Amino acid sequence: MVGQFSIGNDTEKKPAFEQGLDNFYSGENCLDFVEMTRELAEYFKTFLVENKSITGGFLVFFEFKGDEHTKLAVAVINKSNATDINPDLNFIAKEILDLDKLHLGATINITEWRDEFSERYIRFKNGQSEQVTDYFQKFIGCEVDKQAANEETKKLKEAIESFATEKLKLSQTAADDYLALAHSYINDCITKGDDVVLSNVAKHVFPADSNEFFEYASEGHNLSGILQISKTELKGFKKFSSSRKDLSITFAKALLNDKIKFENDILKIDSSLLSDSLVAELKAATTASNSDE
Repeated sequence: MVGQFSIGNDTEKKPAFEQGLDNFYSGENCLDFVEMTRELAEYFKTFLVENKSITGGFLVFFEFKGDEHTKLAVAVINKSNATDINPDLNFIAKEILDLDKLHLGATINITEWRDEFSERYIRFKNGQSEQVTDYFQKFIGCEVDKQAANEETKKLKEAIESFATEKLKLSQTAADDYLALAHSYINDCITKGDDVVLSNVAKHVFPADSNEFFEYASEGHNLSGILQISKTELKGFKKFSSSRKDLSITFAKALLNDKIKFENDILKIDSSLLSDSLVAELKAATTASNSDE
């Protein structure tokens, strides 16, 4: 899920968490990272007191910078019971930090946050419990974008196409083949109930250039590590194509049974898919043909 800072649905009002960031960030640079995290941790303590049903933990902040974006991640780590051996070789009970159950609450794209026109700069990890996501939304103060899956799927398609044609200098036909690979892999993830992880998509679709594509997609197209996928938009990754002596046609799978229909061995194409000039030519040719008869 993705969204932006807000109080209720009012994006003009700044929640306490955003005010904390404002106090310490000058542009994309944090003036005192340690002091900022101390203040936000104090706010987290207050938040837990007011929301007694929520279990706390060790609040962790980490900032990372790419070529085009600066991001701030917020996570909570809890302890779990484990067994250890003391110097006398006796088994003892022990509490340890459970990194396997780290709750990555949210990642805030500081660069996008500073852009007054951006509305999708906070990302929440997929696959964690609804309760965890809800309380991080409340703690940070975020309005979730319900169209995120559609937007991310479109952006992934754009990233694959442009990487193939612009970076690798390949043909559109080759780009379509890469999209078909992505379609197959992502469908398999959805069927198995697995997260669609951007790094795994990169390795599957562009095995020889996976690192370069991952950076291109995450930095250039602002895609998160774990993607939200719209099954409807995913259909557009796959195309039908045919080339014969007198006719070549290629169209997105999503158009079938919508604006393109195949009935009784006849292919019907909605004229809204065609250019105005072609529609005019077809009408003129049809009129001329009827006149000849």
